[in-house]
Amino acid sequence: MLLKLSDRISECLDRAADARDRANAATDPSIKSDFLSMELHWLRLVESYRFVEQADQFLADGRVTRIALNEKLPKTGVLVVTCPATGKDFSTGILTDEVSFARLSQELIHSDCPHCHIDHSWRTKDATLVADVPPGARVERARAEGVEPGGRAAAFRASLHALVRTAIENTKGEARAAFYISDGAALHHVVGMPEAYARYVDGFAIGPQSLACGLAAARGEPIITRDVTEEPLWKPWLWLAQQFDYRACWSFPVETPARKIVGTFAMYYRDPREATPRDLDLAATITRTAAIMISPQTVQ
Repeated sequence: MLLKLSDRISECLDRAADARDRANAATDPSIKSDFLSMELHWLRLVESYRFVEQADQFLADGRVTRIALNEKLPKTGVLVVTCPATGKDFSTGILTDEVSFARLSQELIHSDCPHCHIDHSWRTKDATLVADVPPGARVERARAEGVEPGGRAAAFRASLHALVRTAIENTKGEARAAFYISDGAALHHVVGMPEAYARYVDGFAIGPQSLACGLAAARGEPIITRDVTEEPLWKPWLWLAQQFDYRACWSFPVETPARKIVGTFAMYYRDPREATPRDLDLAATITRTAAIMISPQTVQ
């Protein structure tokens, strides 16, 4: 398991060095190329294991600070407005968090009022964010369900969070990133994006008619959307991209060595952006590492 990573890294480095020696000794160009490709393979595997090793270092902090992190999460809830006819408050049904709430446009929004049964128009400045579940209560609810903040679920999330942070750092903070787990038919957010976003996309369908991560998981290949406003499949979801302020969405399948899709990894950019070869290499390394974490049986 993860305790053997140091040995695996050493073994991969030895094999990479051996492949390099064989390449240097080869006179046939095709054989030399094969050995150089083999060396690159072993070095990329080293990089993957090192990502896992780095992630493992965050686990202790994740166990100790999980409760504190929950307490510091942005307040999440529903937007509430006041009925002008009755003076009573009512829920608009819009779930969001403090950060996303601050970014909402000031365009008129229409909501059906349950008090006077009239469709009222309102703007963001007229609404109040009312928390549905206080952060502290989330911890208590998790305990009631038998999930300790410092348990395996938290350690798993901390590991994936380390990969998310690595991806963001490699973009110098220009991107956001997230992981989604597959149940075979749909995807479920694990870590990366705000809770409000996670609610909107929970159960996102996997299939050839889907888009973004749903399509990446169905096809088993990256889906790079340079600009969501230019992609017809995104039309029903443009409101979500606008609310959470991104234009580019890159989706990558997380696939085990046995070719099983166990989840997806996504990166979001505020401005339109095409993926470079370096971006694709980074995503490939991160998704290989995530596959090891999600399916630990792949690491003997």
